[in-house]
Amino acid sequence: MFEKNNFVKLQFINFIQISFKPFMKNRLAILLFLLLPLPLWAKYSGAISSVVPKPVLMAPTIQAANASYTLPGQLVWNSNLYFHQPFTDTNLCAGASFTVFDSSTATYSAANIFTVQLSDANGSFSNAVNIGNFNSSIAVNISCTIPANTPSGSAYRIRVIASNPIDTSATNGKDILISNLSPLTASSNSPVCYGDSLKLYSNDTTSAATISWTTPLGYTINTPNPLSPFAIYADSGNYVVKAVLNACTLSDTLHFIVKSLPAAPQLNSNGPICAGDTLFLFCTDSTSNVYYNWFGPGAYASAYQNPYISNSTVNNSGTYILMVTAANNCSYTDSIALAVNPMPGLPTASTNAPVCSGDSLKLFATDTSTGLIWFWMGPNGFQANVQNAGIASVPLADTGTYYVRAILNGCITLSSVQVNINPTPDFPSISSNSPVCVGNTIHLSSGSTMAGVQYNWKGPNGFSAAVQNPNITAAVLADSGLYKVYTTLGNCSSDTDFTVVSVEATTSPTVTISSNPAIIIAGMPNLFTATISNGGAYPSVQWEANGNPLAGLTFNPCYITPNAGDVISVYVLSSNSCANPNFATSNTLTVKTDHLLAGISGLSIYPNPSQGNFIVKANMTACKNLELQLFDPKGTLILHDKLSALNGIAEKSYHLTLPAGTYTMLFTDGSGNATSMPLIIL
Repeated sequence: MFEKNNFVKLQFINFIQISFKPFMKNRLAILLFLLLPLPLWAKYSGAISSVVPKPVLMAPTIQAANASYTLPGQLVWNSNLYFHQPFTDTNLCAGASFTVFDSSTATYSAANIFTVQLSDANGSFSNAVNIGNFNSSIAVNISCTIPANTPSGSAYRIRVIASNPIDTSATNGKDILISNLSPLTASSNSPVCYGDSLKLYSNDTTSAATISWTTPLGYTINTPNPLSPFAIYADSGNYVVKAVLNACTLSDTLHFIVKSLPAAPQLNSNGPICAGDTLFLFCTDSTSNVYYNWFGPGAYASAYQNPYISNSTVNNSGTYILMVTAANNCSYTDSIALAVNPMPGLPTASTNAPVCSGDSLKLFATDTSTGLIWFWMGPNGFQANVQNAGIASVPLADTGTYYVRAILNGCITLSSVQVNINPTPDFPSISSNSPVCVGNTIHLSSGSTMAGVQYNWKGPNGFSAAVQNPNITAAVLADSGLYKVYTTLGNCSSDTDFTVVSVEATTSPTVTISSNPAIIIAGMPNLFTATISNGGAYPSVQWEANGNPLAGLTFNPCYITPNAGDVISVYVLSSNSCANPNFATSNTLTVKTDHLLAGISGLSIYPNPSQGNFIVKANMTACKNLELQLFDPKGTLILHDKLSALNGIAEKSYHLTLPAGTYTMLFTDGSGNATSMPLIIL
C-alpha cells in the first residue's frame, strides 16, 4: 500500500503530466508547487478535479457482538473512489455491522448507488457479496453487515463500487479475519437433588471456539460440558456459557436448581434377635409428607414407616435399606444391619444325685451346638457359668430342681434336672482310756447326735466292732495303735474319727550319755546326747553337773559348756505310766583339766587374732605327732588335722574363711593328754 505523501506526489506528477504540460519547461515553478503545504492544494481543486481524484478519509465502524470497533489505518486509493480502511489486526464476526465513509473524485449522477462488497475467504471478488449500499452522488456513510452465514476465514477483503458511472475502488489492502460462531444454547439436567450429579451442556459446534462457564459463585469452568459428581445447595443459580472465537463472543444463560433432601432419618431396630422372635424396624423422621420404602434380605420390601417381621428366621439377617422420599421426589437413603441369630439345640441335663450332704454334687449338660455359653441356676442361690457344674460339699438345702441354659449369641434354650441330697451322719467323736497297762481293759467310746446310725469300728490286732462303745479286755502290747470309727445312715457315711491307744509294759527305763568331742573341753560348748531305752513315747530329761540340775537344760541332745573337773549326767523320767520304777540316771562323764603335753613345748598360734590366715607352731622333743581339732563358737568341729615334726619342730600355715568370733583349738598327744587354746577371727 502506498503512503499518503507518496500518493500525493504520485497524483501530483500525474497532474503535471496531464494538466500542466505547457509549464513543464518552467522547472522552478514545478518545484515551488511541489513544496506547497497540503491544505493549499484545495485552491487548485477546481483545476484538477476532472483528472486527479481527491483523497477523502474513511473511518469504518465494525459492530461485533457486544463491541463496536473503529478501525484506524491507512489510505486506500482507486482512480475515482477511495476510502480510509487500514484493518490492522482486524477481527470481525459473521453478522457484525460496521460503517464505511465513502468519498470520490468523480461526478456521479443522482441515481448512483455506492455498494460495499466482501470478497471470499481467499480475497477473491469473483463471487463478491454485497454487504452495504447507499444512493448518493457524493461522499456518504455506508452501513455494512457481514452475512451471518459467512464462513470463518482470515483473508477477506472489501471494496466499493459505484453504479453511475460505474467505478470500482481498490481493495482495503489488508486481510480481514472473519469468525463465524454456530448458535450457542445452554442446557442441563436441572433440577437435581442434593448429592446427585450436576451436568451442564453447550451445543456450539464451532470446533475452534473456546467454551467456558461461569457459576453462580463466580467461578469459571473452561470445559464445554462440565460435570459435578455431587451437587450442593450452593450450586443453585444462574450459569452462563460463553463461546469465544477470536473477537466473537456468544453467550447463553440457564438457571439450575438443586432440590433439598428430606431430613436424615434415625434408624433403629430390636436386633440382634433370636430366630422365632418378631423383628421390628423403626424410623424416626422430622420431615413431613414423605413416603417410605424399606428393602432387605430375601427380596423384603415394605412401605410402612415402622414395619415388622413375625416369627423371624436366620434368613432375615442382613442389611435393611430405607429410602425416604419427599414431595419434591428427592430421597435420603440410610441402612441398618440386623442379625437374627439361630437358637441353640435343647440341652440335656443330668447329675450324679442322689448324693450325701457334704459329698460333691456334679451337674452335666450336653448339646449338639458349638460355641455355647452355659449358665446353671438352682436352689439355695446356686449359679454357675460352666457347662458341667458342681458343688464340692453340698448341703441338704441344695435339694431341688436345677436349670441349665444354653446360650448362643444371646439366644437361650432351657433344660432342668431334679437333685436329691441325703443327710450324712455327723462326726462320731471317738475317745478311749489310753494308756492302758498290759492285762487291763481298753474302753472305746463314740457319740452321734443322729438317731438310727450304724457304728463301724476298726483297730490293730484285727479289732472290729459295730456297737457304739466297745471294750477290749486283758489288753496286750499288740493292741496298741490307731483305732477308727465312722457311722452310716442309709447310703451316707460320716467322716472317720480316730484315736491312738497305747498298751504299755511295766519295764523300767535305762539311759547312757556320750559327748562330742569325746574329750570334753572345759570352757567350750560340748554336745551331750542321751540314749534312752523303755522311756515311753515322750520321756522327760534333766541334765546335771556334779549331781545338780542344770537350769533349762531339759532337751536331748544338749549343748553344755562345763567347767574343769565337772561330772556330767542326765536324769530320765519315763512317759510309760506302767513303768516301775519310772525313772533312771545315766552314766557320768568327767571334764578333764588341761595338762602339759608330753614332749611338747612352745605351742603357739600366730597371728592371733587374725582374719583366718594363721600359723600353728610347736617344739616336739619326744612326741612325733600332734593332733589338733578346731571348733566353732557353738562347739561344732570344723577342722581336724595332724602336725608332724621336722628336726624337732612342727609348723603349719592355715588359710580359712570363717565368720568373726572366738573359736577353740584342741591339741592332743599320743598319751591322752589334751590342752586347748582360743583362736579369735576378726
